[in-house]
Amino acid sequence: MTKGDLGEIPFPVLLHALAVHHRSVVLSIERRQVQKDVILENGVPMDCQSNLLPDTLGKFMVGRGDLTEEQNLAILAKSATTGQSFSDLLVTEGVVNPHDLYKILQQNLAKKLLDAFTWQSGAFRVSTSLPEVDSPLKVNAPQLVLTGISKFAPESEIAEAMAPFEAKKFFVHRKPPVPLEDLRLSKEHQAVVRLLAQGKTLSELQSETGVDKNRALRLLYSLAVIGVAIPEDWREAEPEVDSEGDIPDSDFAAAAPPPPPIPSAAPSHPPNVNVVEIRNQVMEMYLRYRKLDALDLLGISENSTREQVEKAFIEYSEKFLPARFASPDLQAMEEKARDLFIAGGRAFGELSNPETRNSLLGRRQSRFRQLSSEEARNAFAIKSNLLDSETQFAKGMALVKQGKYADALELLQFAHDCEPQNGAYRAELAYCRYRKAPEFEAKTAIDALRETVRIDPECGLAYYYAGLIHADNAEFAEAEPLLQRAIKLMAPDRRPIEALKKLKAAEREKPKKRLFF
Repeated sequence: MTKGDLGEIPFPVLLHALAVHHRSVVLSIERRQVQKDVILENGVPMDCQSNLLPDTLGKFMVGRGDLTEEQNLAILAKSATTGQSFSDLLVTEGVVNPHDLYKILQQNLAKKLLDAFTWQSGAFRVSTSLPEVDSPLKVNAPQLVLTGISKFAPESEIAEAMAPFEAKKFFVHRKPPVPLEDLRLSKEHQAVVRLLAQGKTLSELQSETGVDKNRALRLLYSLAVIGVAIPEDWREAEPEVDSEGDIPDSDFAAAAPPPPPIPSAAPSHPPNVNVVEIRNQVMEMYLRYRKLDALDLLGISENSTREQVEKAFIEYSEKFLPARFASPDLQAMEEKARDLFIAGGRAFGELSNPETRNSLLGRRQSRFRQLSSEEARNAFAIKSNLLDSETQFAKGMALVKQGKYADALELLQFAHDCEPQNGAYRAELAYCRYRKAPEFEAKTAIDALRETVRIDPECGLAYYYAGLIHADNAEFAEAEPLLQRAIKLMAPDRRPIEALKKLKAAEREKPKKRLFF
């Protein structure tokens, strides 16, 4: 299948299928005006490109408080005039160190991917025409699916998918496509996996874990999508069990909390070595190595002799030898060092073969000619065609103040489509929909606000608007605790305080018309 409907095949199901089959593809998804291209290599998500301004690295960092808007614009301008990438300039300008930049890039990629877990509609297309990928990032796709469903997948999607299985027993798959030791299971998931070892229905899981039905359903669905949990009647296709009829401990032992680490010997590197400096050196090269050709990777010129190539390769290999990173304080760098070490070996092989070296030199000359063209000079120009949710949200709120709710809905829906994890956008959209038609939209708005709080428990605005809607419909007992919660989360904003005062007065007077709207 090369294209389809996300309403029929949800994004997490599609992503996991591509991951377990180790596909190297571009997964393009589109919903209304929003577009995202997820690039996978051997089933591993490496990059996600979108047409959203909030998805850009600069705007993402501004939103987190890692960068001011003035710094963002200054670095964008320098990138446009020098041709250096935005991420490289963040390091050279001293805004962040390479190690912290890598973490930010990972979080930015995760945010772009997790947004898609909220989509209930849209189209997808799978293409095997891969662009050149210079991103060094690697996402554990099954872990992403587990997290995305657990936190962001819509309840209606989960309920529809699990409806045929609600009364069936589920078990842990004896040979899951994803080994449990490769997953970081939450405490809730660990509890569910332990119970599924004996086989449990949804109601039994709910009773024995102590969570509500919707949460139990979400936990079970997330494990089912990645193939860890399966219905009882699917077990016939599994391998034989052992003589006791039990699942081997090794298959689900990872569900238990890991034992404390065994104290290790002193680090293998010299005691005076600066660990932070080494870590930043590795990360600086790791962030760039996929953008570099063999000559640039080894740091040598085009006319280097074979002896110079060998010397550069030996120095590079010693620097990133994985064994250097076996000590506890550098172990987190070992995998990245291994990738760099392997890349160095490939570079040496390419430069040692006259045919492949000449081919490389030809590509470099061709690239130089391209960089001299007008098109290339504009390649780093600041893009102005990205969808700007912040601007549209502000326009929508201006229309709300004017009482033009129907017009505002279109702009607020656009902002929500662009940033579905933004609690304020979700809350304002739900309340605007209620204000447009309070006689018909109360339940829909309350459900949307409840979902907002589930995704973002600190969104005081969602509690506030839910309280207003309940109060507006004379549901005072439901409104009061919501407004109390909003007071704590929205301080020093006095709106929920004033709303609670009005609620208390209304309880005594029992008004016959709507309290707030």
